[in-house]
Amino acid sequence: MRSHIEIELKMAAPEGPILAGAPLDGFAVDDGGTEALHATYWDTPSLTLTTAGHSMRHRRADGAGVRGGEDGWTLKLASPPGAMAQRREVHLDGPPAGPPAAALDILQGIVGHHRLAPVATITTVRHRILLRGTDGTTLIELVEDEVTSTVRGEAGPSFREIEAELLAGDVAALRSLGKLLRKRGAGTPDPTPKIARVLAGVPAEAATGTGTGVGADAVPVTVAELVGWTIGRATRQLLERDPAIRLSAEPDDIHKARVATRRLRSDLRSLGERVDAFRVDGLRRELAWVGAMLGEVRDLDVLTERIGSQSVGRGADVAATAAAAVRDSLAAQRRAAVHQLHDVMRSSRYLGLLADLQRLADQPPLAAGQDPSASAERAGRHAVSDAVQRVRKRVRRLGRHPSAEALHDLRKAAKRARYAAELVGPISGGRTDRLARRLARLQETLGDNQDAATAHEWLLRAKRDSTDVEEAFLLGRLMEVNRSSAPDLHDVLAAWHRAAAPRSVSWLR
Repeated sequence: MRSHIEIELKMAAPEGPILAGAPLDGFAVDDGGTEALHATYWDTPSLTLTTAGHSMRHRRADGAGVRGGEDGWTLKLASPPGAMAQRREVHLDGPPAGPPAAALDILQGIVGHHRLAPVATITTVRHRILLRGTDGTTLIELVEDEVTSTVRGEAGPSFREIEAELLAGDVAALRSLGKLLRKRGAGTPDPTPKIARVLAGVPAEAATGTGTGVGADAVPVTVAELVGWTIGRATRQLLERDPAIRLSAEPDDIHKARVATRRLRSDLRSLGERVDAFRVDGLRRELAWVGAMLGEVRDLDVLTERIGSQSVGRGADVAATAAAAVRDSLAAQRRAAVHQLHDVMRSSRYLGLLADLQRLADQPPLAAGQDPSASAERAGRHAVSDAVQRVRKRVRRLGRHPSAEALHDLRKAAKRARYAAELVGPISGGRTDRLARRLARLQETLGDNQDAATAHEWLLRAKRDSTDVEEAFLLGRLMEVNRSSAPDLHDVLAAWHRAAAPRSVSWLR
């Protein structure tokens, strides 16, 4: 299995050859030949992968322009929003009869118990051009594709498009090429994958419990829509990160998935009496379990970054040797935590949680007697007001010398209030955005204090277990530096007063 990040521009092809007319300024051109690519795409009957922006294909190539690696299986994960596609591309070996087990493992959270089957075939006649920089380095592969397709045994859409993939250098070269191609008549950059264009308008087989509630761009009007939208948003965020965590467990994916679990737990609590306590309490417990497993990895990432940024004022050689030992210890613990997390993500308990989330997004767990058509705006205003009042009470209890526990309790309340303000942002027409930003700043200030406490506990344990004098000295110095970096009470109170200012809370009145 081999993977990399594919960075490319996709555009509708102009009339005539790409290089008709003047040469492409700033690039030397090599003709890469022409080839035919025959791809079979696999998906669930409800087109789960395509809908989420992923794709799974087996492809074979023939022709004069064939390059290594075109044959075999390719899994592409969804690209973040933007004109330029940036997708994690995974290449796997295996016969065309069915996707390799390693690919199915990566996609397990997305497809659940549904089986993959062929949904379309795409044939691409590709003319390849290689663009070199002034130093001779091949920077970009530019291709012109003639695409035909077959869907469910019948002829599907056909179209022409240009793809420009960055092979080396900076993305500025890709942007520059895009502007040149636009002047030649190419269309506006559009990252839509070929399979999504081919299957657009093809009815997918209905699947029970695989939705994610009210659409991401919709504004909830009723309480039922608000609860479904809340669960659906978190489910989408978790599922967006699930395959990337299974593949490589990058720190940002771990962080975003953990935030999704925490945010939903907090939002369900803020919605209070409007949701069914029995069902929601069980859901929050399961989210806490997954969040804790993600937290085992995330805490080590934060600790690694925090310790790596602190100087201990020791001789360079000695400090470097001891610091390397500390980093090695953290890296080993992270590998073990990721292995444990992957085991959890393969478990029936975790897959059951994903299924429950998708089902409850479509069938919101409202409390008995709750009018599903009641106003979402009123429910949202009540939830935010309640959460802000909880923060205000904890600020008043701080005193002149607050304990670490009191500051941590305040941080949790601030985070819940921030999440509530962000939750109702669309409903309030953006009038809670200022409050959310200022609560985020308060949470960040208090978070530094909590990070310092977490780092202190780890450093203390490591120092007690260390048998190396220089390493123990480094750990002791890091404890001193780490302790002094905690924010003071003035920072905390200043952040709160900005959050509680009249302009921040005007929508709540």
